Amino acid sequence: MELLTLISHGGADTQAESGADWKTALGENSAPIISQRIKDAHGNLRNILTSSALISDAYFCYTPPQIFLGALYTADQTLAQFYINWKLAGSPDIRDKLMSTVQACSEMLRTAAEEHGRTSLEEVKRIDKKLHRCQNPQKYTGVGVGNGKTGTNGEDAEEERKAKKRRLERERLEKEGSEVFGKGGGGGNGGLFGGMLPASQN
Repeated sequence: MELLTLISHGGADTQAESGADWKTALGENSAPIISQRIKDAHGNLRNILTSSALISDAYFCYTPPQIFLGALYTADQTLAQFYINWKLAGSPDIRDKLMSTVQACSEMLRTAAEEHGRTSLEEVKRIDKKLHRCQNPQKYTGVGVGNGKTGTNGEDAEEERKAKKRRLERERLEKEGSEVFGKGGGGGNGGLFGGMLPASQN
């Protein structure tokens, strides 16, 4: 996990990259406490990506890395701000624009989570049924996602297409987002950050 690696190195690299060490930025002097905070944020982030992110329009509005950071911002705002400031310390304009995008994505995820809490059991069952049809098209006559058939119900076909797109985006997100909590590394704008910038910056 990149953030854990950064903390375990004592923050020297962080000072060099951003001008402020993690103790000051996160308001905590204990590395073990911060490490646990990162682990908790990671757990909450994964929960967001497998719940509110799937029922929102985030996958249609943002890139997978932006959604990943939006989920991290939702899970731990200070930690997300620290990470972005560290990675983009040398590019304040890009950093500010990315932060604005991440905050908007986070708000979308929060709203979806609140609406999901009010979703009826019947609606959940309906969505689950459609998802099952999309994941198992061979079991349903006329669905045929893989053979170009659209089925007898245009609405169902459209829902299945959207569900498939969400699934593919989720798999892409998990692959690209693993760079944050995967291999350790220093600052810079490569890797995960290649897809984080808003469309106008790409």
